[in-house]
Amino acid sequence: MDKESQLLGRDLKIIFMLVGVLTFGVGMVMFFLPGAAGVGTALADGKPAGDQWWPWPLRTALNTRFLGSLFIAVGVGAFWSAMQRTWGQVRGLFLPALTFTALATATAFIHLSSFDRQRITTWAFFAIYIIVLIAGIIAYLRYERRKV
Repeated sequence: MDKESQLLGRDLKIIFMLVGVLTFGVGMVMFFLPGAAGVGTALADGKPAGDQWWPWPLRTALNTRFLGSLFIAVGVGAFWSAMQRTWGQVRGLFLPALTFTALATATAFIHLSSFDRQRITTWAFFAIYIIVLIAGIIAYLRYERRKV
């Protein structure tokens, strides 16, 4: 049996499903209801209503829908990956996904001043991205280094 035909572990499929649920759900709200996600009716303090949910101000429906479309795509890829049986079927998605996650995390740190550090959504955002990045790197290395 070659590396490409290695069966995917249950743990990796669970991670795919969790990433799928989270990114697809958030993406759907951002894409179809941008006012609920990042722009829209101003609150008493003058900020868009969605700013209470997102860790940084999104400002426009374009920005919100653009990010939403990206999250929907990631969710679809994660759900598809969770239904596959072998490493060879999902391997090609790993490097682009890890690259996106690493660059998005680095960008967030570079622009940390744009985040409200008093909000739980800020810390949830960083925790999720760091956990997914580390889990992805571990999974990738585990399957790539596995001797068959």
